[in-house]
Amino acid sequence: MNVLVIGQSSFIAQHLKKHPIAKDWDYISYKGFEAAAEWKKKPSCVINLALDSIVREGQHSDLDIKVGKKAQASGAHLIAISTRAVYGTSDSFNVFTENSPFLEGCTPYGKAKRNIEAELLNSLDNQKLTILRPSNIFGFEYQPEAPRKSFFGQMLYSLKHEGEINFNMSPKTHRDFLPVESFVDIVVEIVLNPTAGIFNVGSGVGTPCGDIAGWVMEGYQQGALKIEPEASTTDGFIVDTQKLLNSYPLSITCPDKDVIQRACINIGKQLRQID
Repeated sequence: MNVLVIGQSSFIAQHLKKHPIAKDWDYISYKGFEAAAEWKKKPSCVINLALDSIVREGQHSDLDIKVGKKAQASGAHLIAISTRAVYGTSDSFNVFTENSPFLEGCTPYGKAKRNIEAELLNSLDNQKLTILRPSNIFGFEYQPEAPRKSFFGQMLYSLKHEGEINFNMSPKTHRDFLPVESFVDIVVEIVLNPTAGIFNVGSGVGTPCGDIAGWVMEGYQQGALKIEPEASTTDGFIVDTQKLLNSYPLSITCPDKDVIQRACINIGKQLRQID
């Protein structure tokens, strides 16, 4: 099986390259991807991990549809990475299924990804298209120069440079966290036998954000959690993964709270080793 991954420098790609199966896949940059020599191998599956930076700001990008059309023109099944942010945000706790109506409140990024999903579904062969909506994928996301624009990226940067983690939300806010290693395992199983459709990918567990921060500090062996006075419980959610588990009953499992806890502690330990 030939698998081509677009976005060789992405956070997820870096972890895929460590996987015993995925390490043998082909990885290329999204820049000039259409002329890459790897297309001559006739990949059976293409994964797009590349994200045009303007999408983060809510602007439209045609990168995903270009990758999709190139992949399907080559006879490949496309796996596109979306986000749970398409469902929207609210002050109440939500359990999202793939059929959940989109909430009115939504970040610019979530709205842009909604539009990209619609474009893919309207323009490509849906029988050779899989769209994944991951929850909060996390790993060791520390960048010394500036924090990565993610919950963990900002948390680790603040802990390392300021000795504390700052919350503008209640630590009781429950969210769906999925270690990147678990996400990679799931992606590999999907690639081995791709099923068309839209799938949530998460732990299906609501973990308090305060517990996440506490476990990281436990591994780091120091730090304090500071909470803004007006912090409230907001954007609590889990993604229902039953559709995914029903489609891959023999090969895919989702991590439990203990797996998430160990991953957070190990991330704190890694951060402590950074000079």
